[in-house]
Amino acid sequence: MKSTYCYTTLYVYGFSQDDTKAIADAVLKVSESLVNNLSEASRQQMTAVANRQVERSEERLRKVRDEIRHLRAQQQTIDPTMMAKSEASLQNQLQSQLAGLQTRYNTLLQSVEKNAPSANSLRKQISALEAQLDEQKKRLGDPNTKTDKLVPGEDSTNISAVLTKFEELNVDLDFATKAYVTSLAAFETALAEAQKQERYFATFVMPTRPEIALYPLRLLDTFIAMLVFLAVWMISQFLYRSIRDHAI
Repeated sequence: MKSTYCYTTLYVYGFSQDDTKAIADAVLKVSESLVNNLSEASRQQMTAVANRQVERSEERLRKVRDEIRHLRAQQQTIDPTMMAKSEASLQNQLQSQLAGLQTRYNTLLQSVEKNAPSANSLRKQISALEAQLDEQKKRLGDPNTKTDKLVPGEDSTNISAVLTKFEELNVDLDFATKAYVTSLAAFETALAEAQKQERYFATFVMPTRPEIALYPLRLLDTFIAMLVFLAVWMISQFLYRSIRDHAI
């Protein structure tokens, strides 16, 4: 990481030693606060967009998880896929039993009358099994059933619709999880870039109370003042004598 340094030399002039030290300390304190504020503002500006993206991704992921949790609670199952397999297995068993009863009924009709008690009993069993099978088929439902109706207060016994909804939510969950991970990585990258651009204020030599006064230069100033006064006196004398000579 390439760093850039800016060196500044501060000179403070005051009327006394204590005033000079106090002014220097105040300037350093204000300068440090200014640099820190600028650095923090720059860091927040660089990470604000990435932070908002993380918040949106996190909210989307939370929403999908809540929908999956609600679907599981509504259907009272952890995995709707296993529930669908169980219901399909039950339907296959009912179909197998129905086929067996129909075979027995057809075989029985070859030896007894259609109105025989045994034939009537088998017909009732077949009718009951067919009704149970029809109810099971309705419960399994049509895979093309719309899944946007699976909301509280409405019929949610369509296993195919529940399974389709669960699969859609799993896809959404996978996408939301990847988006959240990506947004976190982008945020970390933005934070690292912001830290590279961060500004620091460091004092190499702390201000101290001056021991001697450099200004004003009393001897030099006094000598210059005497020369100025002498020059003014000489000019005034020259003008006075010139005026007096012209007056005579």
